[in-house]
Amino acid sequence: MLAGVLASRGRIAEAESALATARELADDDDFASQVLIRIARSRLLADAGRTAEAVAEAESAVEIAGSSADIDLLGDAKVELGEALAQTDHPESAGPPWREALALFEQKENRVSAERVAARVAELASAGAGTRAGRQ
Repeated sequence: MLAGVLASRGRIAEAESALATARELADDDDFASQVLIRIARSRLLADAGRTAEAVAEAESAVEIAGSSADIDLLGDAKVELGEALAQTDHPESAGPPWREALALFEQKENRVSAERVAARVAELASAGAGTRAGRQ
């Protein structure tokens, strides 16, 4: 979690250090740690412009989270996949994982995360509407 927070704050060196520590300490069968490690790594890769690798790392997080019963963890992984996809040449591809995350958070009644993701979905929709309007 610390690596993810540091990465989101732009504190890259500290995030990489925290990520290395997490990798060293986390058990292979610790679903939550493995997902959070991949989420943090995806953020770092995306911020470094390595979007294909960021997407792959986020997809791995979704796959691992999907094999657990933790709805919030799966939602967080799908949010990160959307964030990585939003930085590709096809940012509209972020919509499906964000909408899936939103549905998971609503199912769990995690209102804070649901509102955060709903805002991202709305931003994407308005950006798409602006693009469509510009083509007409």
